[in-house]
Amino acid sequence: MNQVRRIANDKLQAFARTDHGHPWAASGEWPCRWVHLAGQPKAPWVGAMRCKFHVDQPLTTQVYVTADERYELFVDGQRVGRGSERGDRTSWYYETYEATLEPGEHLIVVRFWELGTFRPWAQASVRPGVIVCPATEEGQKLFGTGTAAWEGRTLPGYSFRQGRDMTGEHTGVGPSFDLDCATFPWGFEVDGGLNDPAWQAAEVGERGNNGFWMYVQEGAHWTLPGLLPPMKELAATFPNVRYAAMGSGTSTDPKGPVEMAAHDVTAAGGVSEALTGKQPFIVQPGGKLRAILDFEAYVCGYPEMKVGGGQGATVELRFAESLSQSAGRHDKGRRDQVDGKYFRGLGDRYVLDGEDRLLMPLWWRCGRYAELTVVAAEQPVELTFLGVRPTGYPLEVVGHASTDEPLLNAILPTCLSGLLACMHETYMDCPYYEQLMYVGDTRVQALLTYAISPDDRLARKALVAFDRTRGNQTGLTYANTGPSGQIIPPFSLWWVCMVRDFALHRAASAGDKTFVRSLLPGARAVIDQFLLAVGEDGLCRSLPGWNYVDAAFPGGVPPGGEGGEGGAGGVSAAINLQLVLALDGLAELEGFAGEGELVGRYQRHAAAVAAAVDRVFSVGDVLADDVGKTKFSEQTQVLAVLTGRLATDRAKRLAEMMVQPPDGWTRCQLYFTHYLFETAARTGVADLLFTRLPVWYGLQQEGFRTFPEQLGDTRSDCHAWSSHPYYHVCASVVGIRPAAFGFKHVVIRPMLGPLKKASATVASPHGLVRAEVEADGQTLTAVIELPPGLTGVLEWRGKTTALSSGLQKLRME
Repeated sequence: MNQVRRIANDKLQAFARTDHGHPWAASGEWPCRWVHLAGQPKAPWVGAMRCKFHVDQPLTTQVYVTADERYELFVDGQRVGRGSERGDRTSWYYETYEATLEPGEHLIVVRFWELGTFRPWAQASVRPGVIVCPATEEGQKLFGTGTAAWEGRTLPGYSFRQGRDMTGEHTGVGPSFDLDCATFPWGFEVDGGLNDPAWQAAEVGERGNNGFWMYVQEGAHWTLPGLLPPMKELAATFPNVRYAAMGSGTSTDPKGPVEMAAHDVTAAGGVSEALTGKQPFIVQPGGKLRAILDFEAYVCGYPEMKVGGGQGATVELRFAESLSQSAGRHDKGRRDQVDGKYFRGLGDRYVLDGEDRLLMPLWWRCGRYAELTVVAAEQPVELTFLGVRPTGYPLEVVGHASTDEPLLNAILPTCLSGLLACMHETYMDCPYYEQLMYVGDTRVQALLTYAISPDDRLARKALVAFDRTRGNQTGLTYANTGPSGQIIPPFSLWWVCMVRDFALHRAASAGDKTFVRSLLPGARAVIDQFLLAVGEDGLCRSLPGWNYVDAAFPGGVPPGGEGGEGGAGGVSAAINLQLVLALDGLAELEGFAGEGELVGRYQRHAAAVAAAVDRVFSVGDVLADDVGKTKFSEQTQVLAVLTGRLATDRAKRLAEMMVQPPDGWTRCQLYFTHYLFETAARTGVADLLFTRLPVWYGLQQEGFRTFPEQLGDTRSDCHAWSSHPYYHVCASVVGIRPAAFGFKHVVIRPMLGPLKKASATVASPHGLVRAEVEADGQTLTAVIELPPGLTGVLEWRGKTTALSSGLQKLRME
């Protein structure tokens, strides 16, 4: 029986800089070569490569596949994989498949594409092409690229449009496209057009290589084994029909508002039946349909639509996170309302050819809502199915959080939905607008991932990916792993803290420690760039770039955050305090790695910068944002507390002050509230956390199904950095945190505030940590279960009780 399946690379060394897990590692060169379309068409285009071959004896082999920019792999007409896993120009990932082929004729087809200026912001490209390299010599002769006969062609019928949001701003997730079904070569992946002269011999290019061969030509792909399992593709999910209208008036005009007064209940029922394939819905010749579909949850997935007939008809399917109250603005209002609102979304348009077709885009779409419009020509259009196959990172969620506050419980699934919607081949800032992995977002997302799952592969990939961006003239990490080269200096400091987070939450084995050590040269290099900018007054000047700290500041940049070359930048209290945090974190990492001499170096610098901040910015207990002491913010106080270098009573006073901050202070936006909640946990000031959680309760009641980038007329409705309340129920309310590197010791420090009960299950490298805590006045009752080999302490109102492995019930007064 033929079988081709993708297999995951679970080897830890795949994440190390000294990885020798490549095939043909001894030479660095692969036996197969990249193949390209003859004549190299001008982007954008969609193309295919194919190889037809005969197997005489049963053949089993591993096969390594990748393509630039992306690919779909078909074997004997069946799609068996997608790729390549997103990386960058010097980290081009390949997927590993295991193939068992019976004797007989076989056909391998790879659909791939080059989008050029339409390319997603996160997508790198070197030179469009395909490489298929079997591990065995027999397989290489039969169907290896460059060693067997491969043909290629473009797949006509596609035209592309920049995806634009409701304001007209173009998004960074790739293009919307039009597909002319009459022009497209249907069946290209099976046996359609085997004798079509459009197929031409493929152009053979450079050898595959592992990136460490000394004669690798410039511009070649430096390939690495994929680090992640295949992205999930689940069974189709189906939306509800919120609105349907037929006819030629304004009710079917996709540019106009939704008019619930024109809602056609009969049409809505018919469309609803058609979505799941129960009964076709017919749009008669010359007719129009407009339907607003509501998934009632945020979905990321591949739309599948089956249609029949309707030659010359136009069918368009677009997706949006929400509808807007006015055309061309982000004033979305309640997210669960559609009446009187405008749909402005991203999606694709199909011109039908009269045949039965299964219509799918090249890339997944996302949002809560979809708009289906059909404009029939001279033939009726038959809609027989429309669903979305959810995709994303296949995270195993084992964590749990719950409290006795219904409003808090209600937001936890929404937090989780936001995290999962932003987990794909990388973490993403947002699935709808950019799909870029930013350091600031990723740190928060990774912390939540550590809490709820033992699977840390995406976090490991992020740490390595950011490290690899440092090959630039600044010495800093890039702000994101896309090819833009954007620099946000404070994000480089958060990356250093991310390395510490991983070591604290996950580095329990010798291999984990090696992985952490492999990142330390990069962390040291980042820190040295900031130390070079420290002036005689002991303070660091803001480095060139976008010195983003929090959206609450104008342009995200705090006072003094204006960057400059050669020490000419401003001086920001917040950025200097971030430097202290990173210096102290690196000192701890050096101790973990056994580099005692370096511990003292970074502790000395941290102490010096912290003392200079206190000297220059302090106004009583408070720290100003600027050297003129005219501007103040929560962000600066939060960072000062988190350094741990303030006196305990002063830190607590600052936390208490932020429960109701003075007028004129800049307050934390949703993202930076994570650090505000960290401040609450560090000082034990529960009100600082519980007085801010109602912001999320309000968003939930406004119809959000994931939480947004920021408050107000926000662009993105799905930004996982706003999902951190789930983490804080685990780590701050129930209070489960690692107390030593590798989670080799645990501290449980409940901070229940107005709650009576709370519980959490948290993943650790040793197993699950479970805690149920209940407060009755000054008394705490706790039921705690630690996995074998893990010990810890329970802290309550200044008292400490030892914890051992296994189940234990405790009472503390």
